[in-house]
Amino acid sequence: QFRVGVMVLATIIILAILLLLFGDLPSLVRGTRTIYFEFAQAPGVTPDTPVRVNGVLIGRIKEVELNDQVGVLLTAKIEEKYELRKNQMARIGGSLLGDAVVEIVPGDGRGSPDFLQNGDHMMGVVAKDPLQAIVNLEANVSEAVKSIAQTSDEIRTLANKANRIIDNNESSITRIIQ
Repeated sequence: QFRVGVMVLATIIILAILLLLFGDLPSLVRGTRTIYFEFAQAPGVTPDTPVRVNGVLIGRIKEVELNDQVGVLLTAKIEEKYELRKNQMARIGGSLLGDAVVEIVPGDGRGSPDFLQNGDHMMGVVAKDPLQAIVNLEANVSEAVKSIAQTSDEIRTLANKANRIIDNNESSITRIIQ
């Protein structure tokens, strides 16, 4: 019975440590502020999507909801030690693996440099998808290939004409050169 008791106690201690390290308890201890991000669309964003500034994780998205006025309203929990300014904006980008990331980037300079408070809203934009850019290039590449093919046909025709002129007037050309 003693061994079973020690095992149960050790399991409870290990469980508590894991909850502290990986659970939501660290965010409760550290303190967070709620910031709302407004996007026309939010591709790939789900709860627990990271929010980053200069590559540093400062918070996570807690809720994603459709909003008739703005499109998509994201509720984020940002650690209190990180300050966001009103002249910054949010941008949804993708990582190399295709996961969405909300990045805080400098804005257009029109906003106030004051800090955002708990419950404030920040406008956002969606970054262009690099895969979509490649798909869009396909039409341009096929157009360029057609143009190159047409140019090479014209050069071939010009070379054939030059060869015929030289062949037909070889004696005259030799005489002029002499």
